Amino acid sequence: MSALANANGCAGSMIQEQTRQALANCEAIVAAGGATLDDVVEVCVLLADPADFAGLNEEYARWFPVLAAPAGVQGPSGSEAA
Repeated sequence: MSALANANGCAGSMIQEQTRQALANCEAIVAAGGATLDDVVEVCVLLADPADFAGLNEEYARWFPVLAAPAGVQGPSGSEAA
């Protein structure tokens, strides 16, 4: 269990906590391959609720300050929405 997870193994109810846990997991996987997050060139994020993008972007920027935040949302028709 990650140090970020609670006693139930969950990252928390807030999108920032969940994003932090997901990125910590990614960091561990990348490190196991002998790399760091500085070696990451692209991140794909899928969210169930587009309203969570602001919180996700807030935490994402702490982990990937150089990469553009995944702030776009693709609508059901396939069109881009902000």
